[in-house]
Amino acid sequence: SGRVCFPSLPEQRKIASFLSTIDEIIQSTESELTAWQERKKGVMQKIFNREVRFKADDGSEFPEWEEKRLGEVCEPLMYGMGAAAIPYDGQNKYIRITDIDDETHKYKFNDLVSPGGMLEEKYIVCKGDILLARTGASTGKSYLYNEKDGKMYFAGFLIKAHVNDECDARFIYAQTLTMKYKNWVKLTSMRSGQPGINANEYSSYTVSIASLPEQKKIADCLSSLDDVINQIQAELSAWKEFKKGLLQQMFV
Repeated sequence: SGRVCFPSLPEQRKIASFLSTIDEIIQSTESELTAWQERKKGVMQKIFNREVRFKADDGSEFPEWEEKRLGEVCEPLMYGMGAAAIPYDGQNKYIRITDIDDETHKYKFNDLVSPGGMLEEKYIVCKGDILLARTGASTGKSYLYNEKDGKMYFAGFLIKAHVNDECDARFIYAQTLTMKYKNWVKLTSMRSGQPGINANEYSSYTVSIASLPEQKKIADCLSSLDDVINQIQAELSAWKEFKKGLLQQMFV
């Protein structure tokens, strides 16, 4: 009939205090995450402003850095395919601007699609590829291909920059996460009434180039920070899921 089942008052209190404990854990995990993200930003700033320099394994200094244009350290930049998205075929993923997470810059697996039409080899994303959003509000958003993301083709509103073997793609990609890059994107994308940056403009972006061994050391250092951040993010999601599950069970 129309009666609602309530647990006894002592049980209600227990449940409430348990939930608030979980909320506290979620809050402290969120602050920990923010703190590590800020640390990473600070480390990157120091590295790319060259306030901190790594040394070679034998203790010697690495050579001075050079400034190069992105187009000089990449294969010619190319636009993606103009295909429409179709339901995921279980094999060929299609990456569009919206499939790149705004915060983490990782590929989002929650809404997989495939490209319709002819699948051409040249549109496959490979190791060493950086994808850059060329239009709309998220112009400048970047993604570094990760082999774990599987076989994917990239869409037309993205530009692919394949970093050549003289550079570590992780090191070049890291420079798309700096304030210097964000400011450049803001300035460059404003020029034409519609926010956007074309392949020529991206090619002209100035990147700092260290010697390859120093690039690798920097990339490894940033990867270890990412590992910590990813671990905390996973922990946070797990606690949030746990809380959601609890609430569902309690109010069935």
